[in-house]
Amino acid sequence: VVAEVPKQIGARAGCFVEGFVRGDDDPNQVQPLKCKQSNKGKTLSLGELAKKHDIDLEEDKLVIVKKARYCTHLVKLDTREYGLPQTRNRKYLFVWRSDDPEDDLGGYIQLIMDHLKTPLLHSMEAFLLSPTHDRIRRFREALRSGPGLMVAKERAKELDFFDWDLTGVKDLGYHVNYREMHGINERARWLTQWDTRGRRQVTPGIWPELVAMWNMRRLDLIDCFSAGMVRDPISRDPNHHSFTWDLSQNVHRTDARKSTVGVSGCVTPGCELLLPHKGRTMMGFEKLLLQGIPFTRLALGPESEVQLSDLAGNAMSVPVITACMLAGICSFQLRREQKSIAKVNLRNFALSQKYDHANGSVLAERGDLYGAKLSTTKDFAEVFAKICDNLAVDAFRCSVLCNCESSGQTSPDEKVLECSYCGLGICHACTSRHQIGSHSLTEIITSETKRPNPHEFEMKLRCAAPSLLVLGKAWEDTIPEATGLESYSFQLQRVDRMRGHWLLTYGAWEDHGSGRQVAEIRVALGQIGALQKELGVAAYVKCFSPAIRHDNPKRGVLGDSARLILRTKGQSIDVESATWEVKGTKPTKSSLDIVGSDPTDSTRIRVGLNDDAAKALKSHSAQKKFTKNFPKSRNNLLHYHKKWKTWPGTIDVSGDENEASVNGTYKKMSCEHSIVLSALWRRDETDDSPALYLYLRPDVMRTDLDVAVISTTPSYRDNMEICELKDWIPENTLVEGTYSTNVRFLSWE
Repeated sequence: VVAEVPKQIGARAGCFVEGFVRGDDDPNQVQPLKCKQSNKGKTLSLGELAKKHDIDLEEDKLVIVKKARYCTHLVKLDTREYGLPQTRNRKYLFVWRSDDPEDDLGGYIQLIMDHLKTPLLHSMEAFLLSPTHDRIRRFREALRSGPGLMVAKERAKELDFFDWDLTGVKDLGYHVNYREMHGINERARWLTQWDTRGRRQVTPGIWPELVAMWNMRRLDLIDCFSAGMVRDPISRDPNHHSFTWDLSQNVHRTDARKSTVGVSGCVTPGCELLLPHKGRTMMGFEKLLLQGIPFTRLALGPESEVQLSDLAGNAMSVPVITACMLAGICSFQLRREQKSIAKVNLRNFALSQKYDHANGSVLAERGDLYGAKLSTTKDFAEVFAKICDNLAVDAFRCSVLCNCESSGQTSPDEKVLECSYCGLGICHACTSRHQIGSHSLTEIITSETKRPNPHEFEMKLRCAAPSLLVLGKAWEDTIPEATGLESYSFQLQRVDRMRGHWLLTYGAWEDHGSGRQVAEIRVALGQIGALQKELGVAAYVKCFSPAIRHDNPKRGVLGDSARLILRTKGQSIDVESATWEVKGTKPTKSSLDIVGSDPTDSTRIRVGLNDDAAKALKSHSAQKKFTKNFPKSRNNLLHYHKKWKTWPGTIDVSGDENEASVNGTYKKMSCEHSIVLSALWRRDETDDSPALYLYLRPDVMRTDLDVAVISTTPSYRDNMEICELKDWIPENTLVEGTYSTNVRFLSWE
């Protein structure tokens, strides 16, 4: 009789033990237990029982006498295997009643669970709310309210985290050890520059009011992780690349990066996931979405962010639970239809669709305008040129000109400054809370400038903009990926307030809006490029057919297929000269000589890395499974470059024989944080040539290497690149053998 049971043993106190079965023997051949006369009435431990009967506790099985027998099957799975971008490893136990110890129903359950796995098509970014969503706006307003200021005031009284004698915080040892192991200077605080008495200056993209809520342990964890990302052989900037950091854990108990890019960490009760490239933490609604729970269908009341986070953390992922339920229900019928597991083919049970023959291609007959005769339409350039003449100035003035306005608010300060090097915008009130010492700021909005109300302007813009767009003739003949789109209407989906401009997004959908989205048209009104003095309209057409087709779908960043840029000249736009540009199918490949001089400190040095970081990476042997998909590169992707401590202060580019040449001398700008890894070089404007900028264009999801580009604006968000530098890092300009660099010129025809 079982008297007491440890937690890991599958038996209940009071049960009768019939015997045991060895290894893979027939379950019906139960060997009885033997008891000596001297042991009667005594209690034996499981180990003593196993020793007396030579029982292998790992392989053999104890048989319990029960009125009903049950069989079990354990399934180990991860949420990201079922279409959600979240790493959530769980084990699900299937239990069914059966008198047959060799019941093979578990094999059928496993087959169904494997068949229901869904490829991960959308990254975590697709599940995040818009910056102007009401939930984010209200959360930020709460941080700025009286209770938020009181919390910030209490945090400012915290004693120095790094003074052990004063505070005695036990977590300090973990942080010091982390910095020593990764070669990070003890006082390096690149992202937050935290100090005692509430003194903090964060990077321009992070919410300062949110940082004021955190204690020094969390602030130092952020600085440790940010330095760790730059420390990697392939440096990533957390201000511009997607990461999720769990601030609720100690620095040694959580990962700064996940093994699968585009996937968040496990959503647990009480976790606080920081999105550094968004400047904020993950909202409770977003955590529910990562669990597959549509918050719009829940009868939610005034729940706080903590309550919503706990609700999401305690929940189970909806696709996983649905798959388990289907497997449990269908496994019995599947076994009845096919007695042999080896002969089961679940593809025979797949539901066929009407348009399966198209293999995911965009079909004209699925468009809402298929076969319809359109009435007289107006030309796109004429319509939006008129809108630009009337609203472009107001669009720029009431756009997001400072980080404090990114959540739908407007800065109460009358003065707005702009960096003349990189285009960073910031209001006068925020200058004391952000790191702006490296920027050259000048006033662009003064007290005499009247800024329109953004909510009133949005209503005015919605009334002026057309609610529906249609592609004219010859689009399908000119652009291969636009096949079938002339039968679709593009309906206005969103009007977003962006940095320097307003963005209208039009979408085309299959089956009158009930199918897939097949294309979009984005129209920007206001400042269409950083530091551009002329305002105007920029329209971009993006076709989704390369990404949604079934045969060899394109993965990664999907570029635009066509664009139209209208700039104001004088008081209006010259509509007659406006033409659509199509992206060249074969970019021109060439090579340039890129030579650097005037060495200056690299970003790794500015972050606070020392020689221990380089030595640790050099002595580390990476496993082949992590490096087998590395791209070919002339630079070592596992160790630092020998010139890793310095970057060129001046870059001379030569070898371009085109009329609009990129040749010239590029000087490094002092701007930090507003561009990737603070890497920005500028060729000054002359009478014969415009200003050009050389910087790193980030792969935000970290699926590939960042690409160095030459552009007409200093921001990668403007999509104004004219040249890509292949396999180039700034250190290449300091070694003669790597001066020559292959480039690709991007052309619009």
